[in-house]
Amino acid sequence: MNERTSSIANKWSKNERLYLNKDIETLFRQGKAFSVPNIRVVYRKVQRPVGEWSPVRLGIVVPKKRVKKAVHRNQIKRWIKEAWRLEKNAVYTLIPETEQWHVFFVYNGTNVYSFQQAQKQVESIIGQWTKIINHDSQSS
Repeated sequence: MNERTSSIANKWSKNERLYLNKDIETLFRQGKAFSVPNIRVVYRKVQRPVGEWSPVRLGIVVPKKRVKKAVHRNQIKRWIKEAWRLEKNAVYTLIPETEQWHVFFVYNGTNVYSFQQAQKQVESIIGQWTKIINHDSQSS
């Protein structure tokens, strides 16, 4: 982890968000996926652009089809974002300086849950993803 990452380790800045349509479309076309209860994770490894400090760009979506009320969708997104913000350093330390991962969390549950449940799910995502990162770095 470099100085830039450690100085804002407890924030979720714009550089860490996956928001460009081009990147999102490429991720869903070419990315791989796995699931934990209520969340589907789509991921893809790319070369880190020059001058970019963030090892992960993350997007989160809660479909209207699954959770009808906007208040509940926003609450779920806030809880997932907060759980990610608290746990992201475990992943950041594993990713080499030349790589960047584009990741999208798609909530596929139908009910609203608590922050503790969101945190457990993000921890299990990080556990599975850590295995993927380690396997990928060994095969490269």
